[in-house]
Amino acid sequence: MVAKKGKTKRRRRKLTAEERRNRKFLSDIRTMFTNAGFEQIPARGHHVSIAGRRGEIDNIFKYENVIVFVEDTTEKDPKDHLRKHAEFFSHLADHREETLTVLDSELERFRESRDADGFDDAEYRWVFVYSSLHHIDREYEDRYPGIKFLRYSALQYFVYLSKTIKASVRSEILRFLAVDISGIGSPRFGEEKRVIQALVLSESPSGFPAGHKVVTFLMDPETLLEQCYVLRRDGWEETSCLYQRMLRPSKIKEMRGYLASEGRVFVNNVIATLPPDTRFQDEAGNQLEPEDLEPMGVVKLDVPRTFGSIGIVDGQHRVYSYHEGQDDLEPAIAKLRTKQHLLVTGIVYPSSLSSLEKRQFEAKLFLEINDKQTKTRPDLKQAIQAITHPFSSLAIAKRVMDRLSERGPLSGHMEQHFFEKGRVKTASIVNYGLRHLVSINAENGMYRVWSRAEKELLAEGTDLALLEDYITYCSNHLSRFISGLKRHLPGDMWTPDKKPSRALTTTSINGLIFCLRLVIEAGETGNADYYADAFAKCRVDFRPDRFMYRSSHWRNLGRELYEQCFI
Repeated sequence: MVAKKGKTKRRRRKLTAEERRNRKFLSDIRTMFTNAGFEQIPARGHHVSIAGRRGEIDNIFKYENVIVFVEDTTEKDPKDHLRKHAEFFSHLADHREETLTVLDSELERFRESRDADGFDDAEYRWVFVYSSLHHIDREYEDRYPGIKFLRYSALQYFVYLSKTIKASVRSEILRFLAVDISGIGSPRFGEEKRVIQALVLSESPSGFPAGHKVVTFLMDPETLLEQCYVLRRDGWEETSCLYQRMLRPSKIKEMRGYLASEGRVFVNNVIATLPPDTRFQDEAGNQLEPEDLEPMGVVKLDVPRTFGSIGIVDGQHRVYSYHEGQDDLEPAIAKLRTKQHLLVTGIVYPSSLSSLEKRQFEAKLFLEINDKQTKTRPDLKQAIQAITHPFSSLAIAKRVMDRLSERGPLSGHMEQHFFEKGRVKTASIVNYGLRHLVSINAENGMYRVWSRAEKELLAEGTDLALLEDYITYCSNHLSRFISGLKRHLPGDMWTPDKKPSRALTTTSINGLIFCLRLVIEAGETGNADYYADAFAKCRVDFRPDRFMYRSSHWRNLGRELYEQCFI
């Protein structure tokens, strides 16, 4: 008897590290939207012809009447890919009626979803999103204002949040997509007003500056979750005024357990800022001016219902522990989300306060509250100092570093967020190198060669427009200087990967900054071509086995570069 031959199992090919990274990137986009409650419409690989033009849509996500078209790419240099798909997005926007008709006929899930929601074609809000695994210089993004760019760092931020607070991340995603709350669902969705009874606190005991109105009131967690925002340092917002920590999943889980088991609200106050268009009313509904509010008087607050209108200064974990989750505790938490009320101390700023002054006040208040409890990390304090003292050398250096991370030769190579691995860390560059280059008191710094006639006014610390010009000048000049070296290195050497090269390390960048200080001291600054010609004489070998400079030796490196290239 002949034994039966068993079927030979085919071994799966092991994916390369690059293939795993690419696959995770595509999965992260799906996770971000589906965790937030968006419906995914399968579309990848399906080409459509719209008004004579043929193209592919990688992803379609839908929430209520908001349709999000997402194009993703793993190309290492996506500029041409971006241009082509930006043109296709523009074509779809110009032919909306035909686009909906074609998608209805060719994508069954799309048609079923539209049949179920019952919206008219004109009621849909369209958003076009482009997401690249690899960095795109801001210069190219600026060419397409009609597209929302979901940068890899922002994607990781939203994935992290969506795994921590699930569907409650939706409000922040919609704010990122620039979708107004009044444009979601039926027209009445955004027309409701939040009229809340509040107690006006006396200004003197609060210790707040004159004109800052302080009120305390109760608000249900569902409303706070919909309207609040937190200025997290690793968030997506493009501002230098970000300072708060990320949510801690373990803390959220612990607090949800407390809520579900005890059924009691947290009694300590959530500290928040209220939007500038908050209106005060007396008991009869008559409008009151802020200056007419009586201490310890009862008023009604008319808080407009908009995304991102209530800023959480302290208490984000308390608020987000009520999130719309998918755990076993959700049935119990769902009942508490609308029934319970959190105690909120709300701050209404004087109308004369600028955005920067508001952020400075919030950052100081955050540090005062939190530094007395858990010791605030040094890097967080650095971020707060950059907000509270914008004219200091540290703040200017941080702003310049942010610019260098977005544009020019260092673009895409610097670590700006906690989840960015394999990039150059910036804290010691700001502290040890850059702050001495950009300080307005430095004898051999950028201020010395800045030709702006009114530059002496910078020392007064009041002219923000002048400060912005100085930051732009510093970042542009430093970009030209560093580009001079980049032009004379092989392309594969310009990488933060330490295996093939040491050209992009904290030591090397600080060395270049120190070299520029020596160039300024000698009065030998010039344009991009001048620096490129100078660095053509560079004999420093940046290969790992030949690079002799370690951590604190950056001054020696800078001096060596200066002597080789500029003498």
